Amino acid sequence: MLSVLTGLQQNHTKSVRGLRSTLSSQRSKVTELLQTSLIHQSYLNSGGRNGPFGFPVSAVQFTGTKALREYRGGEIHVLDGKISALPSLAVQIHFLGFKCIKESTSDQLSSHDEPYFIISIDPGNGSPTLKKFEFTGVDTGTEISDGSLLISGLTPNPTALRVVAYERDDGDPDQTAKNIQDKIVELSQQAQSLASAADAADGPGVGPAAAAGTVGAIAGGPLGALVAAGIVSVLGLGDDFIGQGAKVLFSRSEDVGTPPKLGDFQGMPFNQQIHIDGGDEGIYDLFFDVLVQLIPPPVTEGGQ
Repeated sequence: MLSVLTGLQQNHTKSVRGLRSTLSSQRSKVTELLQTSLIHQSYLNSGGRNGPFGFPVSAVQFTGTKALREYRGGEIHVLDGKISALPSLAVQIHFLGFKCIKESTSDQLSSHDEPYFIISIDPGNGSPTLKKFEFTGVDTGTEISDGSLLISGLTPNPTALRVVAYERDDGDPDQTAKNIQDKIVELSQQAQSLASAADAADGPGVGPAAAAGTVGAIAGGPLGALVAAGIVSVLGLGDDFIGQGAKVLFSRSEDVGTPPKLGDFQGMPFNQQIHIDGGDEGIYDLFFDVLVQLIPPPVTEGGQ
């Protein structure tokens, strides 16, 4: 319900002027300020920019008695004083497999290569997802399919898909993965600190008008950055570093749908490809499928 007292208490202020300032809103009507507050409180309660709605991409819009704000992953609106929060988009990412374009020129443990890939998905929320895939018996021209689900239920915020590749030598792949995880967490936390535009209750958020200043800074900064080869070498990981690569997904708010198909790998369509050129250490192409799914609205009482 729309209550001036509740709105002031929720925003820790004692006046309408203070409410307007706290909400970073230029609205002059008290009703619109209270609707804005209800929407923002619902957004924060769902997890804010790190929840199912992700970054806001519009200012609060008013039509009659309805107020609505759009987000990367759905919308939240108030109608006749009642709040409705409807996430509508969620992302799945699969690792389809890889092709060895060129094996290393100096196999040490066997006559074949034994690569492993540390794949991370980093939406800049400070908690990236990381998985390790190990392979043996790999030569030039080898293709190995996988199909593993890397993540599901991800909000289409700007997201870095990173791959760091190694050749098994005398190191510990599990320890390598842990050390890389620590570095990627650092990058993710830096990206999170740049995302303050999502904290305002009103305004353009990170829509097209704000993309250059906010999403652009994230994608071109920590979120899009790779784990530098120099850092990898300083860590003393024991295995041979092959190379690294990354893609930034959903960098623009208007591109939050499923990316277009690029080709097929082992009979599976892919829409993301990461090329890793390690020269004499090996050259690989890795294939991914990024799917943005619609979340059906909840069935209302009496519905089917």
